[in-house]
Amino acid sequence: MTLQQRRLARSRLGLGITNVGFWVLLAAGGLFWLAGRDTRGLDLFRLGVILLTAVAAQSVFDFVGGAWLMPEPRPSVKTFLRGWAPGAVAHTLVLAGVGLLSYASFQRSGGFCPAIGAATAGLALGRRHLLRAVAGVSTAEMQRAIEPLPESAL
Repeated sequence: MTLQQRRLARSRLGLGITNVGFWVLLAAGGLFWLAGRDTRGLDLFRLGVILLTAVAAQSVFDFVGGAWLMPEPRPSVKTFLRGWAPGAVAHTLVLAGVGLLSYASFQRSGGFCPAIGAATAGLALGRRHLLRAVAGVSTAEMQRAIEPLPESAL
C-alpha cells in the first residue's frame, strides 16, 4: 500500500468514525430531548422535517467521502451527484417507510414490536433489491459445493 493510499484510507476511516459518532450522539440527544416532552404533538409533518434534516446532515458526510476524499481522478460534482442521488432517495424512502411503520405501530398497539418485526422481515427479504437500489450493485446467490474436511482438520 502506497503512502497516498494509507492517507486516503486513514482519512476515510476517520470520516466514517466521525459519521457514526455524530449519529450516536444525535440519537442519544434526541431520545433525551423526547424523554422530557409530551410527544403527542409530534405529527407526521414534524417527523418528515426531522427526516429531511437527517438526509441533509448525512449528505455532508456522503459528499466529503464520495467526492472530496476520493483518489485521483476525482469525479466531477455532477457525476458524483448522478450516482449518489438514486441511492440517497432509496435510502430515505426506506427510512421513511420504517418511520411510518413505527409511527403506525405505536399509534395502534402502543409499542414498536410489530413495526420492528415487520421492518426486520421486510429488510431481510428485500435485501438484494435494497442493495441494488441504494448502491447500484446486483447480487446473485453464491453456489457452494460442500467439500469434505481434510483429514488433518479432523
